Amino acid sequence: MNMISLKLILQAISLLADLIQLTQILQPLLY
Repeated sequence: MNMISLKLILQAISLLADLIQLTQILQPLLY
C-alpha cells in the first residue's frame, strides 16, 4: 500500500510540475 501510494503521489507531483511549466510558457502569450 505505501509503495503504491508513494508512486501515485510522485505521479501527481510530476503532473503538477508539468502544468506549472505549461502555465509559465503560456502566460506571456495570454497577457
